[in-house]
Amino acid sequence: MNRWLLAGVDRGKAKLDPPDLYICDRGIKHEDMVRLKRADVPIIASIHGLPTQSHGLGGEEGFRVFDYANTVHFVSDVQAREFQALGFGLECKIIANASDNLFLPDEVGLEPVGRVGMVGYFTRPQKNLLGNLKVASASNASEILVWGPTDISDVSANVKLMGFNPNQREVFNSFDVFVSLSETETFGLSVVQALSAGKECVLSDIPAHRAYADCPGVTLVDVKDHKTAISALNTALGRKGKSRDAVHAFWKTRYSREAVSVQWMDWLATLIPD
Repeated sequence: MNRWLLAGVDRGKAKLDPPDLYICDRGIKHEDMVRLKRADVPIIASIHGLPTQSHGLGGEEGFRVFDYANTVHFVSDVQAREFQALGFGLECKIIANASDNLFLPDEVGLEPVGRVGMVGYFTRPQKNLLGNLKVASASNASEILVWGPTDISDVSANVKLMGFNPNQREVFNSFDVFVSLSETETFGLSVVQALSAGKECVLSDIPAHRAYADCPGVTLVDVKDHKTAISALNTALGRKGKSRDAVHAFWKTRYSREAVSVQWMDWLATLIPD
């Protein structure tokens, strides 16, 4: 189970009325997929990784769901393109992931103090932890907070390895500017969470991050151009949170639960017979 899920989310078995449709992921067992298909209702395959991310599924097993699904849900354009280049998910809908609202109102009194933050599973090479740290350490950041698992321990005095914390509001309001110089992403949920908290972001210019290019306070940089990334971080730190309302408004219209729910309900209405 994803540790970021709410404590109240559980998995189990229950006797339900006949469904109008099924939503499943790539991990569903073959025999269960055959059983769902017999119900003769629409099946949505909801895909949240890239074709190269097997999540423990071997070979054809990771693509079998496409043989049974009527349509496919992807979370980003780049993800859809990669699957479709292999001939999968040609009939699809792209709906981004939502995030909780992590924004703190002005009356809370958070004063910018020059902290740079990064959030993710930094044991994964594609997260580019060392690149993130090199850029942040050369910036004007007073402190650098690394949230999530890492495989390093020898860091400079102003770098704090914070580990895992399920309290997302605490995590994303502990710093002033968010940085992610990932080499590849499917979607970038941590970016959306940072936007929901009204944080300016310096992001690598990769396909998944280009979805945020129009957001005020977001700067895209070449992942190898550390000089430009450092300059972008310093500029964002210097604005001292002045863009927070505009950043949060961008998130609200695209990635809030309300905005994403409307897209899902409109799509489901086309799939479920009257």
